[in-house]
Amino acid sequence: MTPGYNDAVFQADTFAPLLERTRPALDALLKQYKTKHIALCGKSGMALGFGLLATGLDFNPVIVRKRDDGTHAGQVEFIRDFDSEGRVIFLDDLISSGRTATHVRDRLEGRSMQMVAIALWEDWGSQSNWNGIPRHII
Repeated sequence: MTPGYNDAVFQADTFAPLLERTRPALDALLKQYKTKHIALCGKSGMALGFGLLATGLDFNPVIVRKRDDGTHAGQVEFIRDFDSEGRVIFLDDLISSGRTATHVRDRLEGRSMQMVAIALWEDWGSQSNWNGIPRHII
């Protein structure tokens, strides 16, 4: 079996180092952007996001479901109360086509929220911003 790009999230020997690397960077971004909210989408985003919650990183997850997720709960769910004047950081592995980032941004804007930054744990050579939103490699 050949390793895939999600191995850092779904392998026990690489998940702990990923949590250790991303936690302080995300904590700094939450302070920099004066928010407590991180948008999570897809299996890798959920895995890392809830792993970070388990380590004690203090944030409110905003769950944005994928387009084809046929849940009864709606496209955007809040785990805790929403505040911080609608500012949200989007956590993802990478931006390739931009379809997931566009989907998340559109769902957030539909709920009067603003994607103020993007935190990525893989760097595949994307620009320093995406559609005017700062992109940070963590």
